[in-house]
Amino acid sequence: MSSSSTITPAIVQLQFISQYISMTLGFILLISGTIGNSINTIVFFKLGNWKHNACSLYIFVKSLFDLFLLIIGVTNQITRLGFNIDLTAQSRVWCKLAISLINITFLNSLTCMCLQSIDAYFCSSRSPTWRQKSNVRMARYYIVGFLFLWICHVMPYGILYNLLTKGSTSICTTINPNFVRYNTYFVNLCLYAVIPIIIVTVFSFLTYRNLRTLTTQDRHSLSTLTRQMISLALLQVITLLVFQVPYAIVQIYSLVTMNLAKSTYRQAQEEVVNYFFHGYVYGTFACSFYCYCIVSKRFRKEVFDVLRRLSSIRRRTQVIPIIQTIELRHQRTIQL
Repeated sequence: MSSSSTITPAIVQLQFISQYISMTLGFILLISGTIGNSINTIVFFKLGNWKHNACSLYIFVKSLFDLFLLIIGVTNQITRLGFNIDLTAQSRVWCKLAISLINITFLNSLTCMCLQSIDAYFCSSRSPTWRQKSNVRMARYYIVGFLFLWICHVMPYGILYNLLTKGSTSICTTINPNFVRYNTYFVNLCLYAVIPIIIVTVFSFLTYRNLRTLTTQDRHSLSTLTRQMISLALLQVITLLVFQVPYAIVQIYSLVTMNLAKSTYRQAQEEVVNYFFHGYVYGTFACSFYCYCIVSKRFRKEVFDVLRRLSSIRRRTQVIPIIQTIELRHQRTIQL
């Protein structure tokens, strides 16, 4: 009896910790990620490098997907885990749409990251033939092709996911056992973690090896923009190792221990860990801008220049109406 009465408050405390972690981590990622990806999008759009450089195009498109993913995915996670308000359970249409949009943006962002790593490998090659494989025209085809692929991939979500009522609450889920297994083993583990980690790690290693074999003359033959894009692409492997690997480990642990008999207290402990890493994995999509600023001096200068230009344009648009108002008042005074 005493053991049960001791465990119950501990479980309640763990649930409170889960909610606190979900809200705190969620708000940090949502605010910092929204600001960072917005600046990323503005800077790369204003510079226009994405029009003639494949790596820049991948980063530009990835920033857009990251922005939408954080707004939809993290916001839903904050309200669901932090405030016990599941937005996807408010409407059958939003249940189907939200789960589809989260999957599309998640997979397209990781795809752009993988394509960026592959493109950096092509750019760093000594062979002109391999370097020619890095071009914007093909990059556009890849982006559109994978977007179409992932849209087709999420169509079953819109069909199989629905609102199910349990007691007085509704949840957005699916009861199809085959699709649950597919989503658990293939999507969450392979597509979200293992495959991107392998691709980015392998091609980052190959890119690093290419750079080591380049002569001084070969390195000077690379444009400043290309060298910058290669550096930013190599940074992705660190981002994945920091954010995606722990998520993959938690997913593997959950699958391995799925059929084990667990006490209520252990389930509560694992719930805290799961809540944390399900939010933590969004760091992959929130930290790009800040990592770019740390690694690339040129990128910091570009950000400063673009923001300064935007600030000067805004001041100019504010000053012109004031001048026009003063001139109009002056004319009226003269007429009087």
